[in-house]
Amino acid sequence: MDRERPQRKRVKHTDPFWDHVEKTNDGGPFKCKFCQSTFAASTSISRFKYHLSGESGKGVGICGRVPVDVKTAAYQAMHKKQNAIPPIDHTVPNVEAQRMEQEGRDLRDLAMEDWTESTRWEEFIEELMVIDEAGGSQGQGVYEGMLDTENLTHSRTVEGIELIDQGADVSDGGVQTLTDNFTGSVSIVTDESRVSEGLLAHKAKGEALLTTKLVGQASDRNKEMIWSWLMKDDVLSVGIYGMGGVGKTSLVTHIHNQLLQRPSSFNYVFWVTVSQNFTISKLQYLIAKAINLDLSNEEDEKKRAAKLSKALVAKGKSVLILDDLWNHFLLEMVGIPVEVNACKLILTSRSLEVCRRMGCQKSIKVELLTKEEAWTLFVEKLGHYDKLSPEVAGIAKSVAAECARLPLGIIAMAGSMRDVDDLHEWRNALEELKRSEVGVEDMEPERISP
Repeated sequence: MDRERPQRKRVKHTDPFWDHVEKTNDGGPFKCKFCQSTFAASTSISRFKYHLSGESGKGVGICGRVPVDVKTAAYQAMHKKQNAIPPIDHTVPNVEAQRMEQEGRDLRDLAMEDWTESTRWEEFIEELMVIDEAGGSQGQGVYEGMLDTENLTHSRTVEGIELIDQGADVSDGGVQTLTDNFTGSVSIVTDESRVSEGLLAHKAKGEALLTTKLVGQASDRNKEMIWSWLMKDDVLSVGIYGMGGVGKTSLVTHIHNQLLQRPSSFNYVFWVTVSQNFTISKLQYLIAKAINLDLSNEEDEKKRAAKLSKALVAKGKSVLILDDLWNHFLLEMVGIPVEVNACKLILTSRSLEVCRRMGCQKSIKVELLTKEEAWTLFVEKLGHYDKLSPEVAGIAKSVAAECARLPLGIIAMAGSMRDVDDLHEWRNALEELKRSEVGVEDMEPERISP
């Protein structure tokens, strides 16, 4: 039986700028009184001030209807100067532009809202992965917005609203689509010694995917181990497992891109993102799409499996990556021919049992970050730790510790507290985290259904 969730305590707001926002409902999101833009319930007063100040580049939509006196006061409050003058807007407010900007607003606030409302880590990680429905952004929009680094990379290519897909083109316009949502630079992870050769020579057999940089010393060791297995003829299947948000997809994306730079090893590298509740039929169509095989006119599942297997064998030595597999299934039912001189299989899952039941010859666990690595990542993403007061800095360490050494969780929290130096807001964030029921939900693997 589900435990009754504790009621979230609301601390009385004393900052005068709270007078310019109103609650839409009890405990729900806030709304700007001037432009009617909505904000997550956990939004900090600092971000409201940026909204009202007219200052761009702060990751929050700008209010186009704020009175000049309020705008000036907000700008001065954020810059601690009484004579500071906010930027002058000589343009006529564009309502549609404001709406679009606000839809992509406050990615960090949205992440914080999802964090504090989530009762389990698994739910929080899942919401980050599909947050486009709530945030109005594409694919991993929240994750994109929080990755504010100098060497930003991403773990999804662009195809519709899905970002890791089957060989989506990330050149030219594709990369531009991603960079529109980023505050940092974007790069494609490849073998540096063969960048030009790689991106040109392997276009026909697979596309390099955008990815986040690997975090932690164990990640490099894991990558080297997986690579050594793939280079052995007698290892045909590899499983990568670990809890949600620990970095499995990032790791296997680096492997994917490295494989593209070795034409002598494999002819093709295919990527398929699988998720919970997928069926045999859906998986067949996803793999068929990845290898450019048309199965739309074949209604019989066994015949689809035969055609799929034949097509994969015809590709010669190749690697099929199944990311985010929740349940096990029989390879022959789908049509995946795991055999020498044909197809090798790499899969990621949250469960070791899934890897075992899939027959993985080698499996490797992606562990949590060490305490030192977790703190270093938190400070890096926070960006202004050295400017915090000693008391706030102490609370920041406690907040980082509550993130349970999960890279995605650390990035979410650090991003939500960027530019925040108010002691009360840090304490409130820490209390919200402590009230959340943090834990890993046990998963009982099931065979995927037809």
